[in-house]
Amino acid sequence: MWWGANGPFYLRRAALQWLAAQGRAGYGSPADIGRMTRRQILLHYDCALRRERRMRAERIVDVGHGMAGGKEAQALVKQLAG
Repeated sequence: MWWGANGPFYLRRAALQWLAAQGRAGYGSPADIGRMTRRQILLHYDCALRRERRMRAERIVDVGHGMAGGKEAQALVKQLAG
């Protein structure tokens, strides 16, 4: 009963989150995605999720270095500044 009343809301929300992840990853507009096969969509979505997870992991490392400071943080900044 609960899912019958609330299911469409959660499905729309999941679809919007999926579409936003595809857009952030640069996989095209909704029209482009509409021409993809189901397998292509799932592969692109998995790739977008992996990319976002890598970016989160990098942010965690960056914040850790920023909080710790010291020579390691200065070395990281020099390395990133190139």
